[in-house]
Amino acid sequence: MPEVGGSEVGLPEVGGPEVGLPGVGGPEGGKVPGRFRTALVIAVTTLLVAGSVYWLQGRAPGAGEATEATGASGGVSQVEVTGAAGGPVPEVGEPAPDFTVLDTAGREIALADLRGQPVWLVFGATWCTNCRAEMTDVAAVAAQLVGQAQVVAVYVGESSQTVADYAERLGLDFPQIAD
Repeated sequence: MPEVGGSEVGLPEVGGPEVGLPGVGGPEGGKVPGRFRTALVIAVTTLLVAGSVYWLQGRAPGAGEATEATGASGGVSQVEVTGAAGGPVPEVGEPAPDFTVLDTAGREIALADLRGQPVWLVFGATWCTNCRAEMTDVAAVAAQLVGQAQVVAVYVGESSQTVADYAERLGLDFPQIAD
């Protein structure tokens, strides 16, 4: 260190502090500059996040091969919409386009079979906290509307088994559809 007036003057290190890595460069460990260490941490973190996203996308419903409609067997049931695709958007008070699907109990639900009574389609997901919070209220209204209206819950991107387990835990007794 340079001396000024008999005392040492500390100069800042270029590149920041050094960190020893065990097992590298002898018993004291190798010295890695602070900037390099920061860049290394950022690179490793980025690779881990990117790898996790890639892995999760490959496991997501609908990724890879098409899933066959399996209803109550635990797969995803594809909703079949009949009628002209790309037609006009339904207006309030007008009939909704017909669809046919299997619920989690394996029963076929066709919107056309429910014509003549009000139908409340509830769209949600088992992982959605707001959906879970409102589902007990939906179940209470569904119990009050028995014989007057039909409540049908549709869970987007969920397997039949996941939805069936969810409905059982919450005690839901109206039709549950995994889409």
